[in-house]
This record gives sequence, C-alpha cells and structure tokens, in this order.
Amino acid sequence: MIPLWTLTARDIAARVRSQALTAAEVTEAHLARIDEIEPDMNAIVLRRDDAARAEAAAVDASIARGEDPGPLAGVPATVKLNIDVAGEPTTDGVAALAHNTAPRDAPIVARLRAAGAIIVGRTNLPDAGMRIDTASELYGRTHNPWRRGITAGGSSGGEGASLATGMSAIGLGNDIGGSLRNPATANSIASIKPTVGRVPSHRRFDGRETLTDILIASDGPMARCVDDVELLLGVIAGADPMDPVSVPVPLVLPERRTNRVALMAEIPDVDVDPRVSEIIRAASRALAETGVTIVETIPPQWGDVLSCWSTLVLGGLDPQDPGGAEMIVGDVVGEFLVTAATFAAERGLVSPTHGWGMRHYLQREWELWFADFDAVLTPVWTGRPFAADADLNGTEGADLTLNMLRTVMPGNVLGLPSAAVPAGLADGLPVGALLTGPLWSDLRMLELAKPIEAALAPKTPINPQ
Repeated sequence: MIPLWTLTARDIAARVRSQALTAAEVTEAHLARIDEIEPDMNAIVLRRDDAARAEAAAVDASIARGEDPGPLAGVPATVKLNIDVAGEPTTDGVAALAHNTAPRDAPIVARLRAAGAIIVGRTNLPDAGMRIDTASELYGRTHNPWRRGITAGGSSGGEGASLATGMSAIGLGNDIGGSLRNPATANSIASIKPTVGRVPSHRRFDGRETLTDILIASDGPMARCVDDVELLLGVIAGADPMDPVSVPVPLVLPERRTNRVALMAEIPDVDVDPRVSEIIRAASRALAETGVTIVETIPPQWGDVLSCWSTLVLGGLDPQDPGGAEMIVGDVVGEFLVTAATFAAERGLVSPTHGWGMRHYLQREWELWFADFDAVLTPVWTGRPFAADADLNGTEGADLTLNMLRTVMPGNVLGLPSAAVPAGLADGLPVGALLTGPLWSDLRMLELAKPIEAALAPKTPINPQ
C-alpha cells in the first residue's frame, strides 16, 4: 500500500467519503510524516495534533451518521500563520504578535473546516510576510526540500515546503508580491493567486489596512497538483461580508477567447537564466500540443506595470519608518525594508495617489489586449531559487528581489488571476511556469496549467535532499 501522505487531496476525500479510508487514518499518517520530516524542514511551526485528531473524529462520525462530510472530507491541510484560526495566535512570524489570538476563523478557514478538511498545523513565513525568502524572527528558517541552503520562497514558504514533502495535502496562503507563487516555483508545487475579490480576505488589523492591502493582496490555495488547487479554490471562493471587496462572481470556466497564449520566455530589461527560459519554452510546446497557438509577444506597457507595482507596494514605505514596521518586525527585516524603501525612492517612483490612477488605466489596457489572448505564459521567477538570505544583501539583494518578481507583479497590481505550475528542474532546482489571464478567468488559467504539469512536472512529494 502506498503511503497515505502521497495521495492527492481529491483522492483522499473520495476514499474517506466512500469509507475506504477513515479521516483518522489519513490524519495519523500525515502526523507521522510531520514527525519524520519536520525537524529537517521547520515548515510547520505550530502543530495541532490533538485538534486535528478531534476534527478527524468529527468527520468520521458525520459519515457514520450518513451525513455529507464535504468535498475535502479528511484532507490534511495547513494554514499560514498570518491567516486567522480561531483561538490560535496569528503571529505573522514576529515575537510582538506571539500572543495575538484570533477571535474567529478567517472566512477561508471557516470554509475549509465546513468542507471537512483537517487542519494539521500552521506554517512559517518571514517577518510580517515582507520577504520572498522564509525565515522569521519567531520561528527561524524554513528549508528548501530540494536543496539545503536554498530559499523555500516567500512569503508562504512554510506552506510550499510542507506540501512538497507530503506533510499536508492542501494549504492556504496569500500574495501581494508573488507570495503564493514564489514558494510554488521554489518547492515545485502548484498555486493560484485568484482574481482580486474572488476569495474573501480578512486582515487582523481592522481599520488599519492600506488600499494596497485591500486591492492588491489576495488569499489563495496551494497544493501539489493543479487539480487539488482547483478543488480548494472551489471551496474558498465566493463573497463574504467579512470582506466587502469580495464579490459573488460564479466560479465557472469561461469560454476560450482565442485559443492563443502569449509567450514571454525572455523578460525585458532583465537577464533570464537560460535554463529557466528553455523550461518555459518546453511549457509552451506542451500547450501547443493541445492545439493552443503560441505567440511570442509582450503585453502592453510592460515597464509601466512593473513601475506601478513598485509605486503602490514600495512607494508608500518611509525609509525612516517603513509602514510602522519597526513596531513589528525584527532588526533584519526592518533593515531590509529600509533598504527596499530607499531603493524605490532612488528610482523616482511617483506618488501612490497617481499610482492608483495609473493602475486603472493599465487594467483597461491589459483587458483590451486580452481580447486577443487567453493568457500570457512566463516563468514564475526569472532565475532558479537563490541562496538563502541573498535578498538581504543590501541594494544588491533589493535588486535581486525586484528582478525575480518581474513576472508575478502584473497579477498583483492589476488584480488578475495568475497560476503557478511546476514545469521542471534546472540542475536539480525547481522551475515554475506562470499563466496570467484576464479578470475572472481563474479556472481557465488552471485548465491551461494542466497539460504543462502533465508533461513536465517533477514527481512529488519528496524527501528532503
């Protein structure tokens, strides 16, 4: 019998619902896997063994009563530590919030529970989620399972490492600058940053969110395979009064517009690792074999989109007081934020007020451009996963961060759905492909990701290397 922790979420749910397996059996298998792997990973930094066993028993009891346990029946899940789970600390990875107990579940956590999932643990992130590498003041470093000393990505790096090693089957993260997709490429898993408003978010800082937090950040699903991402997205999508920005748009597969995908294997104004470019070209060939027409082109005003992201995300940082972050983050990340804010200011970014007007204009230009394309295919990162802490190397580290993020930025600043899919290994390190499309085309991005995954994705879960 294959280990239960290698099963997909959809397979686990089907077996539990049919009573071929119990939720308790599946939960114990994953807790044992955590016992085995977690000391080498430092990914699940808050364990919920007793609570998970109780949740599994409740699922099994509901099935015994003839009740519908939900589409995620018995599926082990993990939740990033900046998403509220009732009665547990929402720490954001920093000591100042170690006892910041959540009074209620975030909407997506409540939906996860209602669907029958079992929350086995909470996952690590960098201080306040403010890096694309995962090492926190409160919990330390999460390691990349493919190679020690390499970043696990951020800010949902704990989720990425947990999923890639089979400690959980599905996970919840969030994304303001690739934080669902960065760990996907670094760990060789799948994810989607949904269209803004597709999935309800709830921030613990009630009344103190910035416009950037509200309109650029998104919560979303992560899993080892695209099919499980789609399954989880179907559970957590939909409007909720806790998030007035969320909207009741049905999650349906839109008709193909053109059956054409724009290809960017090379990215303007940055040197893309040629091994990454070749993998993205292989991904385009996998799509072409399904009848998709591939056109090498660049979306409109590419440079302006990147500048707009930098303006809205970095332009509001005060080099002397980056968002009040010195009250929360540790010295290391505080210094990084000062460097990033200074780096942004030196590039003459316009005011955030002007940036919002530019965002509206660019959204319109891209939506018009998407009349001719179903998606744009790019690498998730312009290079392979980098050495741990390389992003903290002063202005060189800030430059590394911004160059790596060039292809994930449009999804955030324009609110677009953007799906990451494993696409291969470059000298033993994972490389992900990214599909970004027009507003509300979330399921189309996942549909396009599936043939890439089938042709190119490395097999997971893996044991730490």
